[in-house]
Amino acid sequence: MTVSSMITLAKQQGLAVPLMAVPNYGGLTLGGIMATAATGTGTAGSPSALCDIVTNIQWVDGKGDVHS
Repeated sequence: MTVSSMITLAKQQGLAVPLMAVPNYGGLTLGGIMATAATGTGTAGSPSALCDIVTNIQWVDGKGDVHS
């Protein structure tokens, strides 16, 4: 899932993503951001990285098994 997709899905659910917690380019994948420890612009008192707001991760491996 990309940053743009996450923001769109959050809006559809009436939620918001702290924009300072994710990099500014919406085409990046969430997995790539987490794997490289990429950060957003961050400001004092706000989350400055995606890991600051992630509470759960589920992924599907190459065999189709779901992990969390």
